[in-house]
Amino acid sequence: MGKTDNKGVILGVVLIFMLVFTIMGMGLVKLNEHNSVEVQKALNRIQSFWTAEAGMAIGIYNVKEDLNYDGTDGWIEFGDSRYSINIDDTISDGVKVASQGSQADSQITVKGRLLFIPFAFENTISSGGDLNLEAWLASIDVFGKTRHSGDYNKSTWWASADFHGGRQKEPDQTQTTISVPDFDGNGTPDEFSDFLAFGDEVVNYYPEDEVVNIETNGTAWIYPDQNLVGKKVVYVHGDNPGTGDVNILFDATWSDDQDLTVISTGTINYIQPLQFQSDARLSIISWEGYNESSIFRSTHESVIYTHSDVEFVDILDWGSNTGNVISNSDVNLKTVLTYERFYFSDKAMQGNLPPGFRFLCGESGNLSTKLVDWEVN
Repeated sequence: MGKTDNKGVILGVVLIFMLVFTIMGMGLVKLNEHNSVEVQKALNRIQSFWTAEAGMAIGIYNVKEDLNYDGTDGWIEFGDSRYSINIDDTISDGVKVASQGSQADSQITVKGRLLFIPFAFENTISSGGDLNLEAWLASIDVFGKTRHSGDYNKSTWWASADFHGGRQKEPDQTQTTISVPDFDGNGTPDEFSDFLAFGDEVVNYYPEDEVVNIETNGTAWIYPDQNLVGKKVVYVHGDNPGTGDVNILFDATWSDDQDLTVISTGTINYIQPLQFQSDARLSIISWEGYNESSIFRSTHESVIYTHSDVEFVDILDWGSNTGNVISNSDVNLKTVLTYERFYFSDKAMQGNLPPGFRFLCGESGNLSTKLVDWEVN
């Protein structure tokens, strides 16, 4: 083969390589353009998300400052992005806050439910009045915070009471009590008429098959048995304060995992004969007071709230209460030959309120806030 032929072969190879490199170069350019577009889309999406988060923070702040805040009217500029805030306060279990962030052609929405939870739920025992202890040959352990707005009065004989989370006298009753919101709309909260309207609100909220509604000026007896499986609320109400009392006899047929709240316009008496249940909660809301008597073994989980006094009477008892005890008045602990324990539960602070309690978490006093059900769309 001559030199001329070699030059022709070399030229052909060079042309082929040039063609290949040209095609590869054009492919790389296209790939780079595509990647640039995808990268920009990703950056826009990230910026939309954080803009929405900023809008959410602004919305939550504004709701906490003014419960009548109803969101933004259209879009608000935020740097080279923008956000809008939507507020839904028509629900009974808090305020829904939704924030939409927008950057270029990307839009992200974040939303959640803002709960207003009374500070009393931070405590194991809360007393808006005095904390009174009468104990003989007994031991009491309270795990978690104990707060009382009145005095601590102790009368013991060979007995001890240990407040492992600290016992604090807190004069500010917003830290120790719950005020019933102004349900009757007369401008004054925490009245008996508000409590009646509260009970009606609860009954109307839950499906009919989940509610037991008892109207009486006498005393209702409740036996937590199979007839109450699936029920959420038992509402016993009379015409005046102190009527519509309830006696609860807690027996062995109480169902596991059941969550029931008993509401009374009178006094609730909770009698525990050798009962024990697993992962169930029987909670209390009463206007006049709450009395719990137990003997031998008594263990239960409960959120107890009363507008009046709470009294625990334990004799020969080895028992425990898990949850929160909240009294707008005095808390009285009377024990004889007893080892009693009170454990804190943060279920309420995490948004897992017992049935009916969400209606007490309204516009009354200073409230803790908790954002739950957070999601991104």
